[in-house]
Amino acid sequence: RFTSYAYPQVNTTVMAIGWGHTIDPLLNSNSQISTQLQQTSLPVLSIIKTINNTNLCFDQEIDSPDQQFCAGYENGLSDTCQADSGSPLMLFNEQHWELVGIVSYGIGCAQARLP
Repeated sequence: RFTSYAYPQVNTTVMAIGWGHTIDPLLNSNSQISTQLQQTSLPVLSIIKTINNTNLCFDQEIDSPDQQFCAGYENGLSDTCQADSGSPLMLFNEQHWELVGIVSYGIGCAQARLP
């Protein structure tokens, strides 16, 4: 289920868990870090190199495509949020969970075309 770079394959579902915000704090100043551990399932997405050599995952620029993969929904259905950075991205592999990545960055929370 991994590519030769040991990334999860595109369209594989990974699980993100974390204590981050459940509402984008940039849109709601009353947003607070969750008091309960949250989880969401996210599909692994393709990273496309554009004609001007920019690496994109929908409208999100990817800084280091050799070291990063992208997961989320085009429509913003579900996402990680502020304060989730450092949280695990896990893949269920047969009978156990494997750590396959770490939440790093994004623009906003659960916004369309910005996984």
